[in-house]
Amino acid sequence: MKTRHLISQVAGLLALATTHSFAESPPEGFTSLFDGKDFSGWRAENPHDYVKLRDAKKIAAKRKKDLEVFPVHWQIKDGVIINDGHGPYLCTEKDYGDVEFLVDFRLDANSDSGIYMRGTPQVQIWDTREEAGKWKHGADKGSGGLWNNKGAGAGKHPLVHADKPIGEWNRLRIRQIGSRTWVWLNDKLVVDGVYMQNFWKRDRPLAKLGPIILQTHGAPVAWRNIAVREILPVEADKILAEAASGDGWVSLFDGSSTKGWKMQVADGFKVIDGALVGGKGAMYYDKKAFSDFKLALEFKLPPGGNNGLLIRYPGKGNGSYVGMCELQVLDDTADKYKDLDERQFHGSAYGMIAAHRGYLRPVGEWNHQIVTVQGSRIQVELNGVPILDGDLRKVKQFMENKAHPGIKLTEGFIGFAGHGDLVSFRNIRVKDLAAKAAHKAAAPGALLTPTVSTPAAQPEPRVIDLGDDVDEEQMRLTKLIRERILKQVEKDAHKATPAEGSQGKATPAEGSQGKAYTEELDNGVSFEMLPVKGGSFRWQGDQADDVIEATISPFWMGKYEVTWEEYEPFMITELPREKDGQVVDFMRETIEDDGKLMARPTPPYHPMTYGMPREGHPAVSMTQHAANKYCQWLSYKTGHFYRLPTEAEWEYACRAGSTTKFSWGDDAAKAGEYALIGGDASSTYDLPGQKKPNAWGFYDMHGNVLEWTLDQHVDNRLKHFGNKAQKDPWVIATKAYPHVTKGGYWQQDIEAISSAARHPSRPDWKASDPQSPKSLWYHTDTPWLGMRLVRPANIPSLEEMYRAWNSGVAEDGEMAAYR
Repeated sequence: MKTRHLISQVAGLLALATTHSFAESPPEGFTSLFDGKDFSGWRAENPHDYVKLRDAKKIAAKRKKDLEVFPVHWQIKDGVIINDGHGPYLCTEKDYGDVEFLVDFRLDANSDSGIYMRGTPQVQIWDTREEAGKWKHGADKGSGGLWNNKGAGAGKHPLVHADKPIGEWNRLRIRQIGSRTWVWLNDKLVVDGVYMQNFWKRDRPLAKLGPIILQTHGAPVAWRNIAVREILPVEADKILAEAASGDGWVSLFDGSSTKGWKMQVADGFKVIDGALVGGKGAMYYDKKAFSDFKLALEFKLPPGGNNGLLIRYPGKGNGSYVGMCELQVLDDTADKYKDLDERQFHGSAYGMIAAHRGYLRPVGEWNHQIVTVQGSRIQVELNGVPILDGDLRKVKQFMENKAHPGIKLTEGFIGFAGHGDLVSFRNIRVKDLAAKAAHKAAAPGALLTPTVSTPAAQPEPRVIDLGDDVDEEQMRLTKLIRERILKQVEKDAHKATPAEGSQGKATPAEGSQGKAYTEELDNGVSFEMLPVKGGSFRWQGDQADDVIEATISPFWMGKYEVTWEEYEPFMITELPREKDGQVVDFMRETIEDDGKLMARPTPPYHPMTYGMPREGHPAVSMTQHAANKYCQWLSYKTGHFYRLPTEAEWEYACRAGSTTKFSWGDDAAKAGEYALIGGDASSTYDLPGQKKPNAWGFYDMHGNVLEWTLDQHVDNRLKHFGNKAQKDPWVIATKAYPHVTKGGYWQQDIEAISSAARHPSRPDWKASDPQSPKSLWYHTDTPWLGMRLVRPANIPSLEEMYRAWNSGVAEDGEMAAYR
């Protein structure tokens, strides 16, 4: 992209007056980007406009128009840049990489703007008062956050609120090394070394270079004292090393000897000028084997240099295969490597997962790298940029189809592969994460024991350890919905509750027992919920040795499966959405109703009824993720907490007190009275409730359509939970497949519909989906898969509520965090 001096194109129209260039001289080492007189060194450009343009004539026409309107919206007065909130953005002509950036800004009422680093949105600044109407987007937390970041710990919101009152000047300091970003607002740290994510290409790290941009966003902002300092590699490495130091970090190399290290070839590595240089044969630290750890080091490559980091190496053999993996250390720029498999370039898990390229420093310069190994997941950060994040468990295709027998190793040595080139390593240090994990509570999937509910009072809700896997926006929405639910409980408490078994419109108070109710939606559709009293039962699996004594807390369950009339208002949305179901970013701030911000399905590629009847029939073919998000949306709409049933709840309600193979008994000959099954290729599902209900009044628990549950599928639940009796057991999902579905469907045989029968979900349920990556929302090959709702009698904890709506995520190459 060509850059031009804006001042030379619009002459003196842009500079109105000036009295000074800097209120204070720039700090030592900084270069002023604004002299208080004109816009030299800047251009007019909104990257959101240009990214959509491909035709050179259209780009030229857009540039011409931007130059024409620029003076209307951007002016200089008394040494201050003033923007009226409109027009193109102000963009540096020069592209920057590792920098420290300073700017003062002053906001008017309702102002909203940001600073783009490397051309990427953004460090957020805005009016943080409630009356500005932006609290629903997080403005109450303050300015300075990386607002377009997604996921847990992503720095979307600042650590502290540090804004000065509207009309006063604020000082912003931004430091960026690779993707790592630190932000200080008025001398308070608000973002601490978080990766800024690539807004333009979510599956790639931040660009290596890009312009600094001042955004226009609808309301006036004033700017002054703009300066930048480029950070050289030596300083960058010191800063990155400080971020990987402190408690728990241990040095593995003293800079003068190979003490603690074992070489497979004598003198294969030598200590030269404080660095390990080598080498021939593998070399590994044999004083301790590690399982989960962080490894930080610096390395320097000669031209064409080749080595590797050995991860969980057993001490002998080819570390690329007999160890968990070898992480490549390689001069990607060497011509002799141009035809390598992409899984052989620097940072890649050799032969298994490719790393992002283009972030190595020039040959002969030191690089800083951090490797994180947790279970089968490996992350690599190079010079502040996350270049690899992959799970070796999920690798299906290996380079040259060679097996990696060490891939499942859970422990081993840290080392270097050798390969004969003189690659240098120094400042090698490790942090043992396994020791830290040993102090944590139960393993993922284990549940804290809840208090058994009673009609008289709400028990203390169980709290689930979410770990680091928390999406900040999803947690915000969960908190908001939970507050709505608590308020609705107060309203419900004052309503008259219907007599037991009646189907009145009044809603029972939370925690009450034995009251059925009808939920009416705002589109005139309603559905019935029947009570299930708490109790214990023998939870019988498919295997003889898979029986668990389970105690279930009271809940309501849908009398029928969810129908298209209930589901389609959620599935069909009028707002444009990203593939993850999130409203496109440029529209989010114009939306007042938080319910519209919830993730909703993108349009299906074909009618999801597959030519079958629609009116009154069960909704089908949604993924478990879609079903969970429907429950979240419905909870927001109604003020009542809805989710999918756990597998134990589903089976408890299906059995309805029975201990037989089917809810009606063991006589398969009676199946036709209770279940729609055995259909041929031309058959379809039926309207709910055409067969007899079970003893507790639930229809179609056997046959018609298969139903989602909330649980991850495990082969043997007794082995998973242990021999002790379980209260409200739930195998919380930790991976994409398989999850448990229950009940069987209209084309299956009698064995598939027993109360105990389990049907694990499979990736090929999306086989005919034409998208790449495949949809988060539709299982395109399951016209027989639906769902049924549950509402616990007792309000769960925030954490449990969050996890119930944020599990069952798909993999298949889709994004890792879901809204």
